[in-house]
Amino acid sequence: MDQEKILFMILDKLGNIEREQHEIKNDIRDINKELVTVKEDIKDINKKLVTVKEDIKDINKELLTVKKDIKEMKSVQNTIQEFVLSTDKAIEVYEQDHAFIEKLKRVICEESHEDDYKA
Repeated sequence: MDQEKILFMILDKLGNIEREQHEIKNDIRDINKELVTVKEDIKDINKKLVTVKEDIKDINKELLTVKKDIKEMKSVQNTIQEFVLSTDKAIEVYEQDHAFIEKLKRVICEESHEDDYKA
């Protein structure tokens, strides 16, 4: 009987080992399925990363264009500012010339009236 019990216990242990091995195989199969899913996710992420890198390159190009446009606008603004200053100076000179001409006209008119009185 003892041998039968020992044999039964051995068979029981072997049965437990078999079940555990079967469970381990199922676990490995599940892990492999998850691994395939993870690999697919990584591929998708890498594709998206490439797209993001391309988008960043495009944004950098646009930013450079904007910076160039701003520089050009500043240059135009400086040109306009210089023009306005030149115009202000020209108007000031014009006003001075106009005042001089008006004084000259008065002097000429006065001299012409004096010549009329002398004659």
